[in-house]
Amino acid sequence: MSTKIALYAGSFDPITLGHIDIVESASKFFDKVVVALIRNPGKPVLRAEKRLEWTQKALEHYNVDVVSYLDRNILTAKVAEIVRAKFLVRGIKGVTNLEEEMQLAFNNKHIEELDTVWFPTQQHHYHISSTVVRSILQCYDESIDDYSTLKYTLKDLYVPMEIVDDLIDNRHLYL
Repeated sequence: MSTKIALYAGSFDPITLGHIDIVESASKFFDKVVVALIRNPGKPVLRAEKRLEWTQKALEHYNVDVVSYLDRNILTAKVAEIVRAKFLVRGIKGVTNLEEEMQLAFNNKHIEELDTVWFPTQQHHYHISSTVVRSILQCYDESIDDYSTLKYTLKDLYVPMEIVDDLIDNRHLYL
């Protein structure tokens, strides 16, 4: 019997509790989950080392492999071939991103015969996105905002506690 390997690829800029939610779900269904940091052609490639570090730290208690392809442009289908994955894992927040996700799934099936498995984000993580986290960090003003409130907000609502302090300390990377 062959090992069922799934690839969960994304920019993870930064990794959030929503991403962790999808990793937890995928880990129940597959023998091996590979989390790959890849470039998003529509986003600047910044903070590659930190993104990898934060993702590894956030996922250290999970049975997943974390790999990075942030140093080059590469198709998700090619990464799947490299890691020998036959399945792609994607998170769905609702019908708002379903059409785009279906288009990606059709293309990955056509390019590399990959099946896409979608996991719905838990309702209490529905509001979370890396974009929102970056906005919170960009708008934090230490002269008027309370550090403990920022830390509490990020830790309890948006990002894994393992990376909160380092994320806040490196918020200048998002300015």
